[in-house]
Amino acid sequence: SINNCLFNKIERLTSNKGGLENEGNHFLQILNMSITATIVILVVLLIFTTIWMIGSAVLFFYGIFKMLLLRISLRNEKLQNALLKDSRIRVYAKKGLPTPFVLGIIRPCIYLPYGLENNELCYILAHEQVHIKRCDHVFRIIGYLALCLHWFNPFVWVAYIVSGKDM
Repeated sequence: SINNCLFNKIERLTSNKGGLENEGNHFLQILNMSITATIVILVVLLIFTTIWMIGSAVLFFYGIFKMLLLRISLRNEKLQNALLKDSRIRVYAKKGLPTPFVLGIIRPCIYLPYGLENNELCYILAHEQVHIKRCDHVFRIIGYLALCLHWFNPFVWVAYIVSGKDM
């Protein structure tokens, strides 16, 4: 029974037959094994944390780099504010753009492909203004930051891609 087991351990520890030394060695072996296991766990955790941090940093700086390239390519475009009644929103036209989009957080701008016809232009501008009113451009950036933090999760990738197609 449990009482007999405890009584035998106490008896061995208090006897003069070297029981204390055996119990001490056994305790040190267990302590050494637990320290070794803890070190292994910490090293593995450090490796995975480092991989996660490198992945997050690479994705974040890739996004910054792509945004800077886009800003540089759009820098010298002509302002087309006469196209829009709301003068707070700036409208630019650029040759070679595949699709219209909104860029900017504080003062968002609408960028249009150059050479759109007037009958489709009013619908496209109204559509882009709705994106600005709904703050889709801000939510897209927040989504990208979430992707940078959770880059290892495939569901976050799917959510980011689907949200981009939905916008």
